[in-house]
Amino acid sequence: MGADSPAVSAKRALGVALQCATKVVNNVGGRVVVVTSGDANLGLGFLTDREKVAVERLTQARARLQADKSGTVNQKERERSMLQSADKEWSKLREPQLDMYKELAVNCASKQVSVTLFAYCGDYVDLSSLGYVCQYTGGDLYHYSSILKNRPRTAEYQLEQELHRELTRPIALEAVLRFRASGGLKVQKIIEDLLHE
Repeated sequence: MGADSPAVSAKRALGVALQCATKVVNNVGGRVVVVTSGDANLGLGFLTDREKVAVERLTQARARLQADKSGTVNQKERERSMLQSADKEWSKLREPQLDMYKELAVNCASKQVSVTLFAYCGDYVDLSSLGYVCQYTGGDLYHYSSILKNRPRTAEYQLEQELHRELTRPIALEAVLRFRASGGLKVQKIIEDLLHE
């Protein structure tokens, strides 16, 4: 891309790609490794920039509270209200944005499919949504944001090393665990799947 050409916004159908890749290995189980340069911004699993929205809402709330100089709300109540609204906004960012990623994680875990994600980007990435799939399938999540901005060569080397390790290491996706107990003990409750309640 030349210096005078306009910036091109990359479209990533990451949700569809994850679904297709997991369907390919559903029958045999295995590992899906995804390398992405940003959020899913096309098709199924489209993710919006929630961080930007949360910051805008907090800025608006702060401006409203500071504009209220009427004296009806004292300073401590204003600060308490600000902290509560900030906590509420930031706690939303920790949960997956779409149920599609939760369903994908449950499906992958039941079929012994592990998903590992390499997010190699300098922009915002909804790691709470994408990382949910990695977390509940036994995969890993690698994020190269700050290194990419400060030391791009180090980030490239680190990505190469961790990708090599991920692709060459052995994995075990299904196991059976048996317990033995003496005659006086008995099992009261069996929890088969940690994802279902």
